[in-house]
Order: sequence, then C-alpha cells, then structure tokens
Amino acid sequence: MKISSYGIFLTMMLFFLSAGTYAQTGKKPKLNKRTSKREIKKRQKDAREKNKDSNAFNPLQPMGSRENMERDDIFWGSETANTVYIRAGNISLLTPSCYGIKQDLEISTVLGYDFWMPNLMIKKRWRNERLKIASRHGLYSATPGLHWAQNNGFYDYVDSLADIPVVISLRNEVFFSYAFYRDVHCIQQQPFIILTLDLGADAGIPIGSSTLEEFQKHFLTNRSPALMGQGVTGFAKARVDSKIYDYLYLSTSMNFYFGTFTGSFGFENHTSVQTFITRNFSVSLGFYVSFANYGFNPKAGILPFFDLSWYFGQKESRQKGLFNKNMF
Repeated sequence: MKISSYGIFLTMMLFFLSAGTYAQTGKKPKLNKRTSKREIKKRQKDAREKNKDSNAFNPLQPMGSRENMERDDIFWGSETANTVYIRAGNISLLTPSCYGIKQDLEISTVLGYDFWMPNLMIKKRWRNERLKIASRHGLYSATPGLHWAQNNGFYDYVDSLADIPVVISLRNEVFFSYAFYRDVHCIQQQPFIILTLDLGADAGIPIGSSTLEEFQKHFLTNRSPALMGQGVTGFAKARVDSKIYDYLYLSTSMNFYFGTFTGSFGFENHTSVQTFITRNFSVSLGFYVSFANYGFNPKAGILPFFDLSWYFGQKESRQKGLFNKNMF
C-alpha cells in the first residue's frame, strides 16, 4: 500500500510540474494551419515595403497624411447656387471674381467691367444640400461708360449732345442648382453635372435729367432699361455645367429676357469650355448668341468669349463637435 501511495503521489507531482513548465514557456501546440502567423507577418511587411504610403482604410489617401485641403468647389461656377469657401476665391477677367467672406456668403465683381461699369455683388447661400438655393444682390452703374463712349466718339451708343444722368442699377436674383454625382468610395463625392435655374431682374434709377436713347445693339437693347435708368428687365436662365474630364468643363445656358425695351423679349445663349493650364489657372473660350426682334436688322448677333481665371485659397476643414458646432 505504501509503495502504491508513493507511486500515485510521484505521478501527480510530475503532472503538475510539466503543466507549470508549459505555462511559463507559453508554448501552444502547433495547429495544422495553411498559413502560419510568421508567414502572414512576412507578407504584410513585404506589402508595406512595396508601397510605404498605402492606406489600408482608404487606398486613395496616403497613410498618415493630413486631410487634402485643395479646393474641390471650382466646378461650381459663379452662376450656380454655390458659394466659395471662406478666404478662398478667384480672380477672373470677364466673369465674376469672387471671395468668401463668411460661410455661405461671398462678394464678387467683374473686373473687366469696372472701368466702364463699377459693380459689386453679394451672394448668400440659403440651402446647402443636393439642391442648393442662393440669392445674389448687387449695385452697378453704367454712367462712367456712357460718358467715356460720348467723349471718345462712339456716337452709335451715346449721342454727342445727349444728357447723361447718374444711373444707379440694382440686381436681385435667386439660384436653384441640382447636382448629379458619381459614387467615389470613401472620398467626398464630386458632381459631374449641375443644373441651374436663375430668376431675377435688373432695374435702373436715374438721378438728373436724361435724353438718352435705347441702345440699338444686340446684347445691349435688352439691358437698356437698367443701364440707362429707363425701366426694368427681367430674366430667366437655364444653365448646364458638365465635367467632361478632370479640369475640362463645358457650360451652356439659355437666357430669356423680358421688359420695357423694344420687342419686349429676347433670347441669348452662352456656351464656353474651361480648361486648366495649371492646377490654379484656367482659360475659357466660347461665344454668345442673341436672337431677338429689337426693331433693327439682323435679328441675330454673335460675340466671342474669352476669359482667364486664377483660383486661390483652400477648402474648409471639417466641422468639429456635434451638429457642426465647435465643442470648445
């Protein structure tokens, strides 16, 4: 009995000692797996060495890089319902040069017109969803241009003996833009087509006596009431902006004018192509076409269009906190 008791005791001691040794070494029994952990780690290391900048969560963005702050709103032109980012904008020759002064608020002017027709506009974006809504309001005056034409012998526009008043012109318009998007995985979606409806009116207020006569030119007759202080011109514009390729945009608009001018209404089309020479500098080429019965021939007119634009600034960073409100 003693021998059997000692035998059992020794057997139990050897069992516990072997279990303790296994626990300390942390070894586990090998499993019959197709790929070992060592092989998996080796493959991951090789993949990282091949592309050290890859991001496992978003292959389109480098791992560890900061958010891309390049502007992504350039496709949204000044004649849409969008506004530029804060402290960002563009400087253009014959289209509005814009600057973002606050979120959803921008100011603009057409620099190429300022010598003859000083102008200043302000646009407010009221809705920033897939359907964007904005309004634009502004002041301008053609008085300097009328005096310049008279003093430089352009009597087809202003008679040499005409009395020219000070004319203050007002513009009020509202934009509705709807964007169509393509799915772009994890990154922010960008539209490839934007449809815009622009409704508004221009009115001119004369200060002083006036003997000015209505312009007898396409693109000017329908604008005479506002430019000369002789009434109101209303307009409705349907516009399509399309992205053909990256940095190549096509825009076309059909514009209907009505008001207190000869013929009472007229149609215009503006079509242009914009391409980028560098990331921030673009060239635009196109044309304007006018169709109307303004009481003179021909019934149609055409003008070439050319513009240069330089874009500056960065896009806005993501809002912090709950409900787009800063937490601190």
